[in-house]
Amino acid sequence: MFWTHYRLRLKSIVVNRSTFFWCAIFPFILSTLFYISFGSSLSDKSFPPVPAAVVIQGEGEGKTALLSFLKELERQEVLKLTVTGAEEASALLEEERIAGIIEYYDALQLILRSSGIEQSILKSVLDSYQRKSALFADIARENPAGLEAAAGMSAAVFAEDTTLSGRPANSSLQFFYALVAMSCMYASFYGLVMSADLQGNLSPLAVRRTLAPVKRWKMICGDYLAVLTVAVAVLLLLFAYLAFGLGIDFGSHVFLTVFTGIVGCMFGIAFGILLGSSNRQSLSAKIGISVSICMSCCFLAGQMINLIPVLIEKYVPVINRINPAQLIANSFYCLAFYDDYTRYTLNIVTLAVLTIAMGCAGILLMRRKKYASI
Repeated sequence: MFWTHYRLRLKSIVVNRSTFFWCAIFPFILSTLFYISFGSSLSDKSFPPVPAAVVIQGEGEGKTALLSFLKELERQEVLKLTVTGAEEASALLEEERIAGIIEYYDALQLILRSSGIEQSILKSVLDSYQRKSALFADIARENPAGLEAAAGMSAAVFAEDTTLSGRPANSSLQFFYALVAMSCMYASFYGLVMSADLQGNLSPLAVRRTLAPVKRWKMICGDYLAVLTVAVAVLLLLFAYLAFGLGIDFGSHVFLTVFTGIVGCMFGIAFGILLGSSNRQSLSAKIGISVSICMSCCFLAGQMINLIPVLIEKYVPVINRINPAQLIANSFYCLAFYDDYTRYTLNIVTLAVLTIAMGCAGILLMRRKKYASI
């Protein structure tokens, strides 16, 4: 009997077009739009190599050092070099096929035709080379024995932009983490439908179910298991689409990432049950309230502006500690970029406490409903 009830409720949830669209289809549409907008910033490379022509006349130690320096930058994909003659380089610059010309005759010279980001990069590169060359010349003149040690120091990397886990961070990922949090919170629609179908004063279906010779706790458990099944199935499909279809990085902790999403779905359902059983508003009015609360939480979690959580953390950090959307999104971020589980554990425990409190309150309110007449 229980599994028959579960199967029928599962079918009724899937065929509810309005709820199914917002919970199961809209997140995929929004994630695709996000990828179209931010897709180029999700790659590890922040800027393509700058095209430049190199014109070097004659031979010499200084010219050889310059060419070695430029070749190293080309190997690191900072520059894209074309070693050629003066006339051909001028033609390439005139046709705007290169950003500038690096000339070395008796002295280093940079020839530009316009100004822009690529030209600024070229100027910064050559300024850095000239500073280092002057430094080495001074060391060679005053302390030749220390020249080798200075060369080793110049090649060392003293600072690197990275995360605690050593993986490169990308601020655009915050949008996608907050989107998954939104999908979890949209499971509240399932909770609203569940509560409406269990209260005889809210829908004709609930009237018939109230009169059915089935214990109320069995109906509640069957409904909850059905809505949780649909919510988790949608979540898994969304994870697969984001990770394999769009290439969004969720880190290597697959189990914990999925577990976080499931806890988020459970919170959404619990929130919907509590909202649906705590007042006598119509289902459409409750959905409107749910949308307002969910989108407000997602906005504060950085779904529209990814710097919002940073500002909140600076001025009103308590909001980030109780905002469920931020707890979910930040948990994904912790798993992807932190090598310590302290912050992640705190997020999950807080989310679980909120889920249990709301779920128990909502179910108790539904179970205590009595009707003088139906």
